[in-house]
Amino acid sequence: MTVNTWTKKDIFALCVCSLIGVTLAVLPHFAVFLHTGTFEYLADGDDVVYLAIAKVPYYGEWALRDPFTRPSDAIPTLYSWLQFVPIAKLASWLGIPLIFMPLLWRILGGIFLGTALYVLFRLLFENCKNSTFWAFIATTICLSDGGMIIGRSFLDNFFNLKAIIFDGSLPSAIGNAVLPQYRVVTPLLNLPFVLILSALLLPAVRRTWQTAVLGGILLGCCIHLYFFYWTATIMALVMYGLVYLFWGWKGVISKESSLQELRFVGLILVGGLIIGLPQIASNSAIFSSPEFKPILERMSRGARLYINDPFRFTYVVNFWTWMQLSIGAIAILYFRYFNLGILWLMTFSGYGLLNSAIVTGLEFENFHWNYISKPFGEILLLGSLILIFQDKKVFSQGMKFLVLVILITGIFARNYEAVYAKEPMKYTKILKEIEPLRPALS
Repeated sequence: MTVNTWTKKDIFALCVCSLIGVTLAVLPHFAVFLHTGTFEYLADGDDVVYLAIAKVPYYGEWALRDPFTRPSDAIPTLYSWLQFVPIAKLASWLGIPLIFMPLLWRILGGIFLGTALYVLFRLLFENCKNSTFWAFIATTICLSDGGMIIGRSFLDNFFNLKAIIFDGSLPSAIGNAVLPQYRVVTPLLNLPFVLILSALLLPAVRRTWQTAVLGGILLGCCIHLYFFYWTATIMALVMYGLVYLFWGWKGVISKESSLQELRFVGLILVGGLIIGLPQIASNSAIFSSPEFKPILERMSRGARLYINDPFRFTYVVNFWTWMQLSIGAIAILYFRYFNLGILWLMTFSGYGLLNSAIVTGLEFENFHWNYISKPFGEILLLGSLILIFQDKKVFSQGMKFLVLVILITGIFARNYEAVYAKEPMKYTKILKEIEPLRPALS
């Protein structure tokens, strides 16, 4: 990876971004501590389920299983081994109580997310005059923008603030709605792997075999971590390779350059698939088992939709993604910022798979592909605007103001959500009520 142009300012900015990420990630725990005197915080029912999954390896087992059945039943779980076992073992070895697993997840995830976003943006803006400044601005916006994952870029913080001030409540009852990028375990602990992998495809990164191996390892990790990430990533990488194949064939670039890029992407794909093969085989075995078919269908994992079912087209109309892809296309085709290409393809692949039921008729809780199309759409949008308008003083001043407002409103709303949203309040109350029983329950 090309880092020879990085300065001490870059290292400092990287550390600050990591600090912002971890601060926003763990902020609910501190907000609850100020009100109840404990750092215990559960955002919603998903946190409870994830704690139950992590409990199995935390107390000694090395394989995941359904925690709500007897160990002798050996009922498998769809959750990834890599998502839970290593960190659960780390918490156990460090003597961290199981109830603080969400805090550990948020600490690690916040650091990873801040670091990964800064690396991606810094490499994207490699040829900008003020690359460190713009990478810091873009990273801080992504870390504190409530619209990054499932909402409207740059606007959700203001809608949340309006709801708090005028309605005295938030639009959602759960504790992950204000800044969903900090939801555990997904996307917080998984998204950084996809971000770094995408950064390796930027022109600023040297095409060496070491970088290709790193890309293969990251893709393998994506496969072991999250189905919706690796499927969209592989689709984007295949399209990326086809673009370079077409350019080489048409003479847009030299055949040598085309073959070099194809070899690089091919090594990443082959290495990642080899590393991820055990997870793919495990998932295939579970999905093909008649024993688990009724359970999976009730979970909308592989449920079949009739040809005339309107649900097939639920996600087609998405004006924000259309806008992000359109602005990205203008930046690439008109302004010739081809380094945005992989970001455009990642956004498009997430949106395409989000609507895959139109062709396949299968529903896998397809809305989870938003976890690719939305964050990469915002990264694409920020990258396009900054590359196009970087030399405009009014744009620079406006971005400084925007990042400050989004950061402040994000901190305020996340603090409010942790204390006053219905789901966190409910679980804080439950934890307090069962405190005398916990030794027996553990």
